[in-house]
Amino acid sequence: ATGRKASAETRKKLSEIAIARGIGGNTSKNRIYFEKKTGEVVYLQSSYERRFAEILERLDIHWCRPEPLLWVDTDGVKHRYYPDFQIGSVYIDTKNDYLAVKDLPKINSVIEQNNIVLLIVTEEMITEEYIASLV
Repeated sequence: ATGRKASAETRKKLSEIAIARGIGGNTSKNRIYFEKKTGEVVYLQSSYERRFAEILERLDIHWCRPEPLLWVDTDGVKHRYYPDFQIGSVYIDTKNDYLAVKDLPKINSVIEQNNIVLLIVTEEMITEEYIASLV
């Protein structure tokens, strides 16, 4: 019914069901249309991502937008982490300097719990030289 609020317990159960089905989760609402050389269209969420993708394309480096990674915070709550790019087995997330520091505990948990390589790339690292060094 309109105006009714689900209890915290109900919201938690619904969240668990959504996560199990691979739906839901918070992501940026920005949608920047980007067409790869292959004609594949991907949607990016920031100017950093767009610059990174443009260099990947210019250098003919194969990349994709990866599926979200599951992780559990210190309170035992399950989350999904959405890296920006995947090049081979390496995940990459572009972040401003503030978020690179603020999100570090979460990033470290994602890395440990998924046993992956996840690199954080800040604005000054978005160069052809750095990106070429990733392959």
